[in-house]
Amino acid sequence: MFPPNYSEIGKQFITHYYRCLRNNNAMVFSLYHDYALLTYGGTELQDHETIGNEHKYLPFQRLQFTIINADFHPIENSVSILVMGQLQVRSIRPS
Repeated sequence: MFPPNYSEIGKQFITHYYRCLRNNNAMVFSLYHDYALLTYGGTELQDHETIGNEHKYLPFQRLQFTIINADFHPIENSVSILVMGQLQVRSIRPS
């Protein structure tokens, strides 16, 4: 069964995800489950711990994002979300 409000679920998830990424990127860890797979820039990250560690050590302090397009696709009891946009780094953490 598909969630009847899949589009609203997707929009709320995107809002929460980017709020976490902007305010405390280590919190993004909690949004992934043990079997999650994230591909970014050609690198595959699998499971919530690996994805969380990658987010925790991102080299920026401030982030601004612009969502250009978001598509939501219902899948049995869940929603697949595809976001296209721009991320702008405001300041880089010192090495």
